[in-house]
Amino acid sequence: MLKNIKIGILLFWFIGQNAVAQQSSTQVKNLNRVYSKYGIGEYTNSSTVRNLSMAHTGLASPSLYSINDKNPSLMVYNSAVSFEFSLVNEFRSSTNSNNEIYKDNELGMGSVRIAFPLFKNKWQTLFEVNSFSNTNYKLFEIAPIGTISDSIYSYESINGIGGVNQFSWKNGIKFTKNINLGLEMSYYFGNTELSQITKLKNTPNDYEDNINKATNTSISSVENFVQYSGFSSTPSVSIYMPLKKSNTDIFLGAKYDLSSNLNISNTKVSAIDYNIILDTIRTTTTFALPKGYGAGIGIIFKDSLKNDKLLMTVDYNSKLYTTPTNTIENKLYAFGMEKFANKDGNSFLSRNLYRFGAYFSENAILYQNTAVDEFGITFGIGIPMQPAINDRSVRPILDLGFTIGSHGGEQNTIKESFFRVNFGFTFNDRWFQKIRIN
Repeated sequence: MLKNIKIGILLFWFIGQNAVAQQSSTQVKNLNRVYSKYGIGEYTNSSTVRNLSMAHTGLASPSLYSINDKNPSLMVYNSAVSFEFSLVNEFRSSTNSNNEIYKDNELGMGSVRIAFPLFKNKWQTLFEVNSFSNTNYKLFEIAPIGTISDSIYSYESINGIGGVNQFSWKNGIKFTKNINLGLEMSYYFGNTELSQITKLKNTPNDYEDNINKATNTSISSVENFVQYSGFSSTPSVSIYMPLKKSNTDIFLGAKYDLSSNLNISNTKVSAIDYNIILDTIRTTTTFALPKGYGAGIGIIFKDSLKNDKLLMTVDYNSKLYTTPTNTIENKLYAFGMEKFANKDGNSFLSRNLYRFGAYFSENAILYQNTAVDEFGITFGIGIPMQPAINDRSVRPILDLGFTIGSHGGEQNTIKESFFRVNFGFTFNDRWFQKIRIN
């Protein structure tokens, strides 16, 4: 029976890879991401539900229960085989400079990952697939041509859909007793379809009602079919410093994103009346992925019996985004905390893990050369699916995470408020290990 369960999990892993890889063309259809028009789309801060519930922290927060993909060097503290998948439901409200409100929501796949030890407590490896960026927008523009009262109006429909996916191989290795090293290597792939349809009409009626109904003086369209591919690597390190006299453990963590580029292949098709192709142009270029670094500190407080009671952690991340005109530094300040479960607790509430966090992202989005900041509050719960017997790290965990945040709204930018619900399940087990009976 157990063998069949393991085979089923592996099959689900490969199916999940394909599902997440296709989410750029399915999931994002339901949510209008206004800012995804720029660059390679809206970056997706994909991570475990645990890390997301703690305000995206994770550079210095090890876990026996969950995979830590923020800092691979910390994975050595979880020596179980861990399989995790997650779903996300996001509600978003957008308000433009005219105070017009647009509300929408989507439900889609979050990420899929599997981690297992190559050498117990010495080398943990992880395979992961998730969305790196999402593109999905639908914009309308109306502009007069000429200056007289009966001038012709230009009606433009600007649309984009797709995204970039990320497949990662991450490793954590125990270098010394208190120092661990990590390395993340990622391959990026995906595609987007961008279109701009222009219709000329001599009546400035409501665009959405007339764009597809009116007889037009002229119809022109420009479509771009874009494909992405590229590699990146990120080394990381963590340091463990126990303070035995004060029943406190301190963890330090850091990572550095090395310079890398996305290869972009674009096919541009220009046409009139939808089916008369005027020109087809194929170009190749590169896009500089953001490089940067991150550092964090985590403190675990213990009780008199040396049981973990509370984790408090602070992370700082800096990324440099290069545009054709300038370079923008994105700074992320995050604070997270986790109350550990009471393994001897008799009640349901005492056996759960509780998480909370808050973050501020400076220059999170670049919109028409204007930097847009983001602020969010997160909270969540981890529910062990079976009681602790001997080894807590092999218990399956059901995770729920919530994020309330907003970005934009200043300097004539579009304000977006969002509420995300993340659902994740982590299956932990012992594989490839022999049981000895004395």
